[in-house]
Amino acid sequence: LNGYPFLDNKGEYPYSTVAIQVMKPGAGGPPLRVITQDAMTVGDIETLLRETSYNGFPVVISEENLFLVGFCTRRDLQMALHSARKTQPYVVTNSIVYFSTNVPDERVGGPAPLKLRKLIDLVSD
Repeated sequence: LNGYPFLDNKGEYPYSTVAIQVMKPGAGGPPLRVITQDAMTVGDIETLLRETSYNGFPVVISEENLFLVGFCTRRDLQMALHSARKTQPYVVTNSIVYFSTNVPDERVGGPAPLKLRKLIDLVSD
């Protein structure tokens, strides 16, 4: 697994599970890399994909609140970003990516949000 912690995406985790409780980086390994459910831009995720070779990422509420929301595979992210760039002209590098149902109204003159909730394997309640 490239030295990265294993998270069984078929496992059942209660909603109160924190990502670091189920995914622990190996000793001396790189820090845990996560995706936040509503705070990262398209550019942030493209950078994460470019700088890592992991096959997937835990999706958490926020960097401060590491409650596990779900898991998203690298392949699904790559395909969704590629498709959005080709088919949604208002999705740009600084568009916020949402892995939640709470997507604010688009700001006038601002970048369009990218909704990717359907990509994640959700943690059950």
